[in-house]
Amino acid sequence: MTTALQPRAPSSHQNASGIVIDAPAILGYRLPQLLARYASEHGVPLEEAELIFQETKKFLATCAQDNSENYSPSEEQDAMWHDFILFTKNYTDFCQTFFGRYLHHVPCDGKKKDPDPCPLKQRATVIFGEITPRLWAGKPSEMARCCGMC
Repeated sequence: MTTALQPRAPSSHQNASGIVIDAPAILGYRLPQLLARYASEHGVPLEEAELIFQETKKFLATCAQDNSENYSPSEEQDAMWHDFILFTKNYTDFCQTFFGRYLHHVPCDGKKKDPDPCPLKQRATVIFGEITPRLWAGKPSEMARCCGMC
């Protein structure tokens, strides 16, 4: 018998390496100029840009907590991550504040085999209570061609 994960409120989580993910603080982080840029560059409403940013922060935090795999983001998360990195000081400060280190984004060389994204999505759901499935890759073929290098 399987049990579906039930949405719950985000909370702080610590992994075996001692990395603490403060989910409410991460979700509360705002960068309006990033959202405006993304909405303009990608032709989406600000509300959609905000949702994509929320899911991108969840992806980054989940990767930061478990760096045993180099997961690739979905296409939407990848595009938001690219735009976020352009705000270099903000991105660096975000990473240092919430993860204690800079999360690098390294393009794939085309030889890497993407891991199954399902475990990453399950961990994100445990940490954040829920995710927006349409903004997460459901299988390796739906992942962006960038390696997370989390």
